[in-house]
Amino acid sequence: MKEIIRLVRPHQWIKNLVVLFPIFFGRALGNIE
Repeated sequence: MKEIIRLVRPHQWIKNLVVLFPIFFGRALGNIE
């Protein structure tokens, strides 16, 4: 488990969220419209 956490670093998680969230959110808005 610790190895997985070590592979998926917290700062990369944050970077991924910052990159993916707008895309996901944009898709959600696009689907609503």
